[in-house]
Amino acid sequence: MILVAIKDLANAKQRGYFDDPGTAEPLRWLETCNEQVKDCMVALEAMLDPQLDDLMGAALEEHQRGETVPLDSIR
Repeated sequence: MILVAIKDLANAKQRGYFDDPGTAEPLRWLETCNEQVKDCMVALEAMLDPQLDDLMGAALEEHQRGETVPLDSIR
């Protein structure tokens, strides 16, 4: 279903429907919803990953030991 939506939105862009005042707003809304669904799917996959708890635990331990740095300090 998601792949069909992605293809349909791509076809609509290619045909110029995103530039048409009558269709642009609903299509952009659908594009936003599609992105949100994809984000939810990624989050769900991560939650179902049996290794996630171990990875998050290890990351938290590193942080507690002071072995991490703020992201904004990385350039």
